[in-house]
Amino acid sequence: MLIQRVDNNEVEKVKLLDQLSATVKDKKRKLKMNLIIFLNQQL
Repeated sequence: MLIQRVDNNEVEKVKLLDQLSATVKDKKRKLKMNLIIFLNQQL
């Protein structure tokens, strides 16, 4: 029973990490797009 609970916690941690990395990737992509737009406006 205890092992099962630990496994569930590990699964939740992995899910959270996946969401976090996806969010970070999305933010980086948006920042990159904004930077490109900004640089294009400066030209």
